[in-house]
Amino acid sequence: MAFIHKILLTCKDATLLTCKKQENAISFKENIQLKIHLLVCKFCAMFYKQSNLLHQHLTKMQNENNESNTLQLDETKKTALQFQIDAELEK
Repeated sequence: MAFIHKILLTCKDATLLTCKKQENAISFKENIQLKIHLLVCKFCAMFYKQSNLLHQHLTKMQNENNESNTLQLDETKKTALQFQIDAELEK
């Protein structure tokens, strides 16, 4: 039983690892633990998808606006992002 507690994560730990993974800062063991948790917890799996989607869009915006050092989202991009978030939530 102690072995299972070493492998399984709490949702709080899974959330932390999700955020750390976006910065490529988790170990092989943590990555395996996270994947196992995401297989059994639909709420954390949804958070993982949403977090990655937001991270991708923010990184893209930062790269596009790197020259002006301002992050601005025009209405077209806002609408497209909201559509993607809604589509992911319906899955």
